[in-house]
Amino acid sequence: MAKFDYAEKYLCRRLKQISSEHKDSYKCYHALGKLSFEKGEYEKSINYLVESREVLQKRRSNDFRIAYIYNSMGEVYQKKGEIKEALQSYEKAL
Repeated sequence: MAKFDYAEKYLCRRLKQISSEHKDSYKCYHALGKLSFEKGEYEKSINYLVESREVLQKRRSNDFRIAYIYNSMGEVYQKKGEIKEALQSYEKAL
């Protein structure tokens, strides 16, 4: 768990250094979402993933990487037992 905490601190610090318009900010939010998922913090994970998607959509609404974010969201919803939301996320990933 210590490595997760270290990674989370690093990513949060990086986000403070760059603006939300920076080309890599969506990567930080996505990584924080995946990290939160691994820690079992599912609501936090969804929030980070939504932020990642929004940042990327502002830059390019049809960016293929949005599919990866929707897939990650589907994994979180599936783990939470929210099957309807999981299926919707997986469908959007396609």
